[in-house]
Amino acid sequence: MKYANYPGIRFVGVDRYKDPRSQHWPESCSLVLATGDHLPFTDGSFDGAICNFVFEHLERPEPTLRELSRLIRPDGFLFVSIPFSNSFPDRLYRFALKGGGHLQRYSFESFLRMVYRETRFKLRAFAPMQSGLTWLSAVPLDNVLHRLLFQGLRWMGKGGVYPLDGSDCQFLFIPGSDRGYRTSVPSCTACGVSGIRTVEASWICADCGFRNTTVPSGLEISC
Repeated sequence: MKYANYPGIRFVGVDRYKDPRSQHWPESCSLVLATGDHLPFTDGSFDGAICNFVFEHLERPEPTLRELSRLIRPDGFLFVSIPFSNSFPDRLYRFALKGGGHLQRYSFESFLRMVYRETRFKLRAFAPMQSGLTWLSAVPLDNVLHRLLFQGLRWMGKGGVYPLDGSDCQFLFIPGSDRGYRTSVPSCTACGVSGIRTVEASWICADCGFRNTTVPSGLEISC
């Protein structure tokens, strides 16, 4: 992304350390030294935020989410991209770079659950991504490794296996009216009609009268 291509937008970068490249940014861009859990801006001062592969590096991502929820206007947006921790690229990254700074392990469900629990953001859209393995530039003989690895992946693709597909994901959130999530409801074993969430050992289906055994579940879905 070239900031100069968007002269009508004011960009503010946030990092703990000063990036030498920031001195070459156009006048529409600035860098603020801060941490995600304490962003020095007033409420509702931004139209949107872009967190491109950030949350997996945060020791405490929840405060950062709450800060972003505070700063983004009601008609704004939050863009996030993350790697899925069970994917081949992320596992390879953690192995090759001894963790590589990835402190969090996310799945699609676990990330959404955290966002809904901590903020009023609601999922507007998402898109699975294919990892580009750009981190290979940080290891010795990166050109050789890149070539060998992608040749191996192409060979695997001939067998219908694509380890890079869906390894990362992009999310677009917009502010909602309420915070939190609702627990998914169970379905009747006999007829499949949705039932009620209860702490009792069993529940009776209102549609067919079948008595169902309550099974504890940790699954939450967005509301």
